[in-house]
Amino acid sequence: MIFGASHLALSYSPAAHDALTRLGFTQEFAESDVPNAAEKQRMLRAYSTVHDLAFFRHPEGVSVETIDHRSGQAPVSASRSPSGYQPVLTLSESLACEAIDASVAERWLGALQNADMPSARLKWATDLAGPVWVDRDRASGLRSVVLPIDDVASEVRFWTRGLGARLQTQGRDFARLTYSGPVSQWRIELTLVAGQADGSWTLDQPGFPCLALLSNAVDKDLTKAVAVGGHDDMTFSLTVNSKPLSVALLRSPNGAIVELLRLKR
Repeated sequence: MIFGASHLALSYSPAAHDALTRLGFTQEFAESDVPNAAEKQRMLRAYSTVHDLAFFRHPEGVSVETIDHRSGQAPVSASRSPSGYQPVLTLSESLACEAIDASVAERWLGALQNADMPSARLKWATDLAGPVWVDRDRASGLRSVVLPIDDVASEVRFWTRGLGARLQTQGRDFARLTYSGPVSQWRIELTLVAGQADGSWTLDQPGFPCLALLSNAVDKDLTKAVAVGGHDDMTFSLTVNSKPLSVALLRSPNGAIVELLRLKR
């Protein structure tokens, strides 16, 4: 059973720690040289046997995990691609934002207006080195994520029947799903919009490449998700912050990367 969202992964950028702090997040822990599962190689641009991570919590929303995969690729800030997950945030005035190609943003703007997000605008958050929807009308914290994909219908089936999300509303080019877990920090709104940004995603791409969900039965939930279009799946064990975890990674029908987590007892 899926309880809700654990965190949204953010590819490392040097300014991310300070930026998240200004947004009201508090670092819970940081670890270096965490062993990197060999199975993850096919989801990375370049593989390293270890990676570094830090976990940031917010009192009013879902957590963020920054990850440095040590891929040896160009710095994440060198790209302005809006692919991957796009969090909806009320950004601090002290955080710099840059425009993203208007033709790209327009693909989803109409759909988001239909999905009751009329004031959101797509920007590149320089300090986070990733795409975000800036919505001044939203409360602080990470409560909502936008996911551009090619086919809304197949993605709705995957998230609802496979991963336990609830469908709130759906139109021709959008759908709004929610996870309403027992803990407020696990609750998140996922808005699907038609029109994927670009090609295949990787865990070490710029921005926010992966949404992690909490499960009490990773194997069963993974089986259900694969039965409704999930693919490229893998399972492995990991110890983070002295806690042993059962982990599954897979792609949605349209290529979005999802992580399932269970704390081992």
